[in-house]
Amino acid sequence: MLKITGAIYDLQAPSTSTVVQIGAWNNFLIEANGARIRVTLNGQLVNDYQSPREQTGYIALQAHDFLSRTQFRNLQLKKLPSEQSAETEHLHP
Repeated sequence: MLKITGAIYDLQAPSTSTVVQIGAWNNFLIEANGARIRVTLNGQLVNDYQSPREQTGYIALQAHDFLSRTQFRNLQLKKLPSEQSAETEHLHP
């Protein structure tokens, strides 16, 4: 269950069913802000994980095995404000 749609790969399974229609486009929002990683699939939050790991690394897109056909479109990356600066903004608008 740790290597399925919506999982934090090898760390945490999704909290709800993530069955998707084969051949249909799906919408993922993946937020990694500080130690928190949230995965939203087709508008539904399916994973909310607090990571004990170092908070730097790479972004990778993956097809699970050689026979998988995986396509990506409309990829967007956005740097989020740090949790500390976001808290400061709320205190001092």
